[in-house]
Amino acid sequence: MINIYSEIGIGNSSLVSTEFEDGDREYRTPRFIIPTNISGLYVRLWIGRNVYILSSNHGFEITHKERKRFKAIFGISGEGKTLKFTSELVDRILSGEKFSTWRLFDDKDLKIGNKLIFINKENGQAFGRAKIIKLVTKAFGALTDEDWVGHEKFSSEVEMYDTYSKYYGKSIGSDTEIKIMTFDFEKI
Repeated sequence: MINIYSEIGIGNSSLVSTEFEDGDREYRTPRFIIPTNISGLYVRLWIGRNVYILSSNHGFEITHKERKRFKAIFGISGEGKTLKFTSELVDRILSGEKFSTWRLFDDKDLKIGNKLIFINKENGQAFGRAKIIKLVTKAFGALTDEDWVGHEKFSSEVEMYDTYSKYYGKSIGSDTEIKIMTFDFEKI
């Protein structure tokens, strides 16, 4: 999960924006993206070095900053499920060539209808959001031609197993179970 702060107001680089926090990484996009799981609402007023926050999660707080600014912000905080992709796959998704992904060892409990934030694995930036519209679970050895539609191809089964072994840090074979997800994608 990634923390999401969707904000409207004066003082950020745009009137509406969304900040994503993933561990030590944080970045902002000039779009209003509502978190999948909303956890709270807040109003933040930053005047000079003082920041006044009224939050449904933490009540009223006053913090101090080293730099002077002015911000008047209303925000929605929450979390979203994420999927990470290599830069090569990001390009394929953005071009519309890739609209299916395979996932192993599902720790996110992915289901049809889930809304996801897509992240570039190399730079940690969100590049899109998607909704799972089809989900099939089967073993690698049972893949059919239909399962490859919208997915990148491999030159051999060995390359395929090696690629997924590298992604997941585990030995992958024909009996390894995968989730094949087809998604509707929107660039952010």
